[in-house]
Amino acid sequence: MSRRFFFAIRYLPAQADSALLAGRCITTLHGFLLGHRDVQIGIAFPNWNDSALGRTVAFVSESRAHLEIFRQRAYFQSMYQDGLFGLSPVLEVPDDCSEVRFIRNQNLAKLFVGERKRRLARSKRRAEARGEEFLPSVPAENMDVGLFHSALLQSHTNQQTYVLHIQAQHCDRQNNNLDFSHFGLASPDKYRGTVPMLTAIVNTLF
Repeated sequence: MSRRFFFAIRYLPAQADSALLAGRCITTLHGFLLGHRDVQIGIAFPNWNDSALGRTVAFVSESRAHLEIFRQRAYFQSMYQDGLFGLSPVLEVPDDCSEVRFIRNQNLAKLFVGERKRRLARSKRRAEARGEEFLPSVPAENMDVGLFHSALLQSHTNQQTYVLHIQAQHCDRQNNNLDFSHFGLASPDKYRGTVPMLTAIVNTLF
């Protein structure tokens, strides 16, 4: 297995909104990766639980240098200096961590009424443009989608807020190919990177 490194952030306010703060951290990573196309950094949620993403987020890479540069992003440093974030140094991932795949699953958006309306409106416009009759399909009810949490992101282009739906999949072994999207997440099919489950070590850092 290749060596990996990480740094972690803990949201310090007692009433911290993990969905909002995780989204801002993911947005920061997204902006960094768009400007550094050759960099692979995965995102982990060491305190993921049944009810929330948890109060920590971690960033994982095979490159200590890339993480050191990313750690200096203005948002992280500002939140740290204001006493809102705990910020760890860049550390090596222990060998005994289990593996997890955090998956962005946008198919889950279909479960929400607002998203259904947007998709129906788009399908209707396309059907009308083709001169076809619009016949909306009836969504399946009682889908077994499993546990997921959501993070609220802000678009760099239009400043609008949008939602990422994230699921956790525990894995038997590390995927030696760090293969993540520009959000630092895996996907149901294309991106299959795994990250270490850093719960034990992160809980000793803050």
